[in-house]
Amino acid sequence: GAGVSIYEGVTGLSQPGEMKNVVWNYAVLGISFIAECISWSIAFRKFLEQKKVNESLWQSLRTSKDPSLFLVLGEDTAALAGLLVAFLGIFFGQQFHTHYPDVIASILIGLILAVVSIYLVYESKSLLIGESADSDLVTHVHELVQSYPAVAKARRPLTMQLSPKEIFLALDVQFKPDLHASELIGIVDELEKKIHEQHPEVGHIFIEIERLKEPKSKLDHA
Repeated sequence: GAGVSIYEGVTGLSQPGEMKNVVWNYAVLGISFIAECISWSIAFRKFLEQKKVNESLWQSLRTSKDPSLFLVLGEDTAALAGLLVAFLGIFFGQQFHTHYPDVIASILIGLILAVVSIYLVYESKSLLIGESADSDLVTHVHELVQSYPAVAKARRPLTMQLSPKEIFLALDVQFKPDLHASELIGIVDELEKKIHEQHPEVGHIFIEIERLKEPKSKLDHA
């Protein structure tokens, strides 16, 4: 769509003429604008429902893990911007009795579509090939595990966003050396329960268990 729009604009620069029957152009633009506004408002309301209180609109859009939401919102925003540019192109073309504003508007519409398309491709690609979970969630899980009494050290978790509301979590945890195997099983179960309670979007949890090695005695060194 971006390529065709730019091509039509560039070829139109070499074909002088004057716009006629602009009433139908305004009618089509008006109907399209109303339809896109309805679609955009629905997508924007859904977007606000998932937006965190402490995030800006741009941050929430960047961290969104639901492609069905930000794709529709991005496409509708580009469409509304394109309709506005098209209206201005027709309006100024009618005022100055030339077709140049219209063909320039066509090129600008193509550029808008291209920029939005590249952004949506970039955001979608990261989710398709495997994107980590939100950094705030990762930090909170790390602090939660690290503060547990039986944990001596925990590395920063590895995560993968499997779907908008499902996350795979891998933990490398080093427990204190005075714990028995039976105790470790109960502690791991309790850790998983705490993580699920505070972050229900975390589905699968893999915990690699390590215990601190006790220092060797002088006899062993001898």
